Order: sequence, then C-alpha cells, then structure tokens
Amino acid sequence: QVIPSETDLKIKYVIESKQLYKLTEKLFNQDINMKYLDVYGKVFETKMTDLLLKTTTSDLTEKQRIFLYSFLRTGVGLLCNCFDQESVSNALNIHDAYYGFLNNHLRNQSLYKNAGIRDIEPGSDNSCCKEFIFRNHNNIKDWTNCTIDLSLKMGGVSCDKLENLMEQCQAIQSLKTLYNKVYKDKQLRLVNMGFFQSPSGNPGQNWHTDYEFTSITDTTTKLSPVVTVLISLTKQKYDKIAEKTMGSTVFCLGSNQSPQQIIKICADKNRKNECKEWLYKVVQPILNEGDVVCFAGN
Repeated sequence: QVIPSETDLKIKYVIESKQLYKLTEKLFNQDINMKYLDVYGKVFETKMTDLLLKTTTSDLTEKQRIFLYSFLRTGVGLLCNCFDQESVSNALNIHDAYYGFLNNHLRNQSLYKNAGIRDIEPGSDNSCCKEFIFRNHNNIKDWTNCTIDLSLKMGGVSCDKLENLMEQCQAIQSLKTLYNKVYKDKQLRLVNMGFFQSPSGNPGQNWHTDYEFTSITDTTTKLSPVVTVLISLTKQKYDKIAEKTMGSTVFCLGSNQSPQQIIKICADKNRKNECKEWLYKVVQPILNEGDVVCFAGN
C-alpha cells in the first residue's frame, strides 16, 4: 500500500525535520558527480549539474545545494531555520491582523453580530470566498477544527510586506536561481501566498498529487512548473499519547519521478539499498519554527 491511512501516518511516518534533512544530505553526498540527475535528460542534467556541483563557482551555499538537489531528486526540499525570528514575528503579525479583519467582517455580516469564520454554516462546495477556504476531507460539515487556507493574493486583499518577506526567503531565492538556470526564457514568480491555520488533531486533507501525472511513455522526469513552499511559523508537535500532530504535512518521496525512471532506478542493482531508504517512502516531518519545506506541485 503506497498511500497509507491517516491512522498509519500518525504512528509510522512521523519524523523530526532534522531527520529528513540528514536523509537528503546523505543523498546529496553520495551523488558526487550529480549523475542521478540524468532522469531529467541530458540538456537539463547539464544545467542542473553546473549549478549544484561543489566544484562550481555558484553563489549557493552547501545547504542551498542540498535543498535544491533534494527537490529535484525526491520532489521535496527542506531548509532548516531558513526564516529568522524577526521574519517569523512579522509574518505572524500579518496573519493575526488579516484573520482578525476577516473574522470581524463576517461577524458584522451575521444576524446577531457573533458568527465568525469558524461559525459559518458550510456550503455545498465547502468554500466561502477567494480570501479563504476550508480544507477538510471528512463527511462531517464542521469547520471548528479543520484547516483554513487564508489567501492574500487570490481575493480582494493583498499585502506587499508579506510578499517582500517571501521574496527575501532563501529557499524561494534558491528555487528562482534553479529555474532561471534551466529555463532562460521563463521565470518562477509568486502566484499565491497566505497562511494555513492547522489546529492540533485536525481531520486532515486529501492527498495532493504532484503538478501533473507524467505520461507512462515519457522517458524523462519533468521539472514541475508549479512549486509550493511551506514556512513553519510555529514549532509543530506530535503527541505520542493522543497520536495527534499539529500542522505537519505528509510527503511521498520520489513521486515526482516519471514511471519510466522509477522502473530504471528499481532495476539498477547498485541502487537497491538506496531505493529502500527513500524511494516512495512516506514521511510526515515535524517542522521547527522557521523551517521551510517545498514540494513539486500545488
């Protein structure tokens, strides 16, 4: 069973963010010549190798190289302590102001002036407006404990200060460097930004797929045209007694690879142990405050 149940996730797949980083660091150090990036085809492999090899004159730090290599190899990149304390504080202040604004707006619209965001009667489409949406895969229509996705880009409210914080993030700058290297005539730009409120023990969401399913006939893996970057503004937790997590996201490593490349990797006798370590391994990293994780999809 590739996709585990939610109960299994809470027991088997929870790891600390530093454990995920050690895994990606090991993959990076084992691939000295970046030969395993050949899954993208010769032209792209050459460009990626020029950027990530330790012997190149790239301005990227060691951690940035590991971050990008892991993103290309497993579909998931992690930078620990990437968002400093001041940036975290500023982002939280923006969240509080925005959530308060939306909550007060809805209260004023309600009959008795007392129904905020989480008191809304659910609609048939599980959503409310472009500024926010509820995320809940349960059949129970209860928004009091589910995840809320607050957008500061898709609706009528925006925030230049938050956008500036995003642009200064080292993870996002690294991704832009990668995409600029690979696609000279294109740029990676910010399409949406906002906040996830994900309470402890929330019912979770359906699994996200990668950006698109690679055709089974494609011989190479594609670099995703969409990347999601998640920044942890609070220290996530896992309660072993209650078996509940707070805010963590689940990943299936290697799901970004094309089926043809998966077959090729599994057939390589020299990589059997490596495949057991990470290929299609499901992980639920518990992030620390300021950790940044990205995945190939939306």
